[in-house]
Amino acid sequence: MPLSPEKHFTMIRLQCADDVLSTWDAVVQREEGLRVIDVFKGIWETYRISLTMTEKTNNRALALSPECEAAFDRRSMYISGSLTAILRRGLSRVDLLGNR
Repeated sequence: MPLSPEKHFTMIRLQCADDVLSTWDAVVQREEGLRVIDVFKGIWETYRISLTMTEKTNNRALALSPECEAAFDRRSMYISGSLTAILRRGLSRVDLLGNR
């Protein structure tokens, strides 16, 4: 399904309204025209990235919060792979949302 039946969009830049997640724009591009699935995939690709040490430091209080830990635990239930690999990957940007 095209993103818009009236216009041919090939690029969109989305910014999360959350104060922390607004740091990372989700940029979605597709020369053949954007579809709804492309937007969802672009958001997922942007916020699934593991936090860097700098990002963890900049968001230390939030990253150490019980809400963030709970979000990581919930997400980890759906990740295939060994517990070691999941723990090595660590917190992702989306985990900073906590329960929001």
